[in-house]
Amino acid sequence: MGIKHARPNATKRTLPNVLNKKQLIALFENIEEGSVFMGCLIALFCGLRISEVCNLKKQDIDLETEKVLIKEGKGSKDRIVMLPSTLKPIIEKWFRYNKDNEYFISNDWGNKYAPAILAGKFRKGLEKA
Repeated sequence: MGIKHARPNATKRTLPNVLNKKQLIALFENIEEGSVFMGCLIALFCGLRISEVCNLKKQDIDLETEKVLIKEGKGSKDRIVMLPSTLKPIIEKWFRYNKDNEYFISNDWGNKYAPAILAGKFRKGLEKA
């Protein structure tokens, strides 16, 4: 068994930025669109990637068991994440408000968001905050 060395051209990985409570409140106060607000909410509290949020369908969220099924996430793998119980009443209201769409969040035409569009809108909220 030999010692493994880092590849000479390997890129250094950095830790992600973590927002504190005050920063999160400022962020959500500066997101104007309901779909973007809900997409960011579930992404941050469930640890979802932007592409996973865009592909998330309402049927993949089980409010009874408080689980979210992520289909074909990173590496085309399925996984289950826990839904914080504090989000349950917010999501129930969102489903009543947004009842005609198949996807958890959708654009003005009822289609799923493109990840780049959602990321851009999230960034705008961050910049405003």
